[in-house]
Amino acid sequence: PAELVQQFVQAHPAVAAPEIAQGVALEQGETDAAIQEQIARGALIALGGEHALYVTDATWTRWREKISAHLSAYHKQFPLRAGMPREEFKSRLNFPARAFDALVARGVQENFLRAGEKYIALAAHTVAFDAATAQKVDALLKQFDAAPFNPPSVSDAENALGAETLNALIEQGKLERVAPNVLFTPRVVETMQAWVVETLRAQNEITAAQLRDRFDTSRKYAIAFLEYLDAKRITRRVGDARVLR
Repeated sequence: PAELVQQFVQAHPAVAAPEIAQGVALEQGETDAAIQEQIARGALIALGGEHALYVTDATWTRWREKISAHLSAYHKQFPLRAGMPREEFKSRLNFPARAFDALVARGVQENFLRAGEKYIALAAHTVAFDAATAQKVDALLKQFDAAPFNPPSVSDAENALGAETLNALIEQGKLERVAPNVLFTPRVVETMQAWVVETLRAQNEITAAQLRDRFDTSRKYAIAFLEYLDAKRITRRVGDARVLR
């Protein structure tokens, strides 16, 4: 039974236990025992938990090599990006769709992959700025600190750093994109959001003009921030005002 199971999983990677039992024409209990025997030998690997999908050790090794090759090439091409977008990773590597999340989780468990909400990376990949770029980054962040509610525009920031470096700062959480053309530091976002929520609890609604005046910012930034809160489903627009959801 163990050999039958191994041969079937080799030919049908990422397959569930009931499918294995049907494929090898064994009772489920006998199949489960054979699966556990092969796992104990290191010949099979379970991807996932209660409803695991099984692959052979040879298949997993081959998949790891494929992942490593694709991500290594991506990191070399885009060294300042946190990782490859999840959907691009999924499309490029073309693994069985139902096994994708479990496969990534296994890679993270083995400290081989690092997975964010939007990206996948090799665990060894780090984003590092060279000395000249680091100086430019420090200079730009000082500009954001000097005028927190009227910060540099996105175009100015891109001109100072380049789009890749600016995106790296956003991915690292040092800047937050509130709108396509507006960036704030996370501290400013937290401060403005707290004021909006507290004010709305006290007076039911606010306008962009009130937000603009409170933080001595521009109408452009005030409107962008309120639309950002709308998108986060913290507020909603009613006429020219905002109310809490």
